Amino acid sequence: MRCMVCFNEVPNGVDVCPCCGFTQYDVIGDTKEALAILGTMADKHRNVFLKKYDLGVNIFTWKDKDGTIVLNEKKRISFGTCDTMQKNTVWLESQFARIPDISEQSVELSVIKSGEPEKIIEVKIPALKEAELQKLGAEMNDDLTVSLVLKNDTSQTKSNPVSIL
Repeated sequence: MRCMVCFNEVPNGVDVCPCCGFTQYDVIGDTKEALAILGTMADKHRNVFLKKYDLGVNIFTWKDKDGTIVLNEKKRISFGTCDTMQKNTVWLESQFARIPDISEQSVELSVIKSGEPEKIIEVKIPALKEAELQKLGAEMNDDLTVSLVLKNDTSQTKSNPVSIL
């Protein structure tokens, strides 16, 4: 069966989801009423669970050193905790230059779960065609996967969903 909170598969006979810790309930009787109550409980648990995950991206700046372009700095910029992203696109304030002549943009998605080391997920986003500054956003999908979004004043594009769990 699938967990009502994180949608991961829970093995038969297991009472608590190994991923998010939500108790798995067996229901008898009126399933409509039970599903409504369990749905509310699952939503509350999901919000608490998602607060443990901070989502960000690694940003790279470059400089010229004796005629060669070298890495100047790598820094992490946070979108915030994942509970703020449900049914919402969160945008970074910075604008980024478009790299010309590429078909897709590679982004290092940085996931930090409370008490665990950073997890890096490489995400490919179809590149925008216009030579304009672009913004980067993140949105949480209904199945708790994340899509990254690029937009400029003319158009917008989105990555395939990736699991952060």
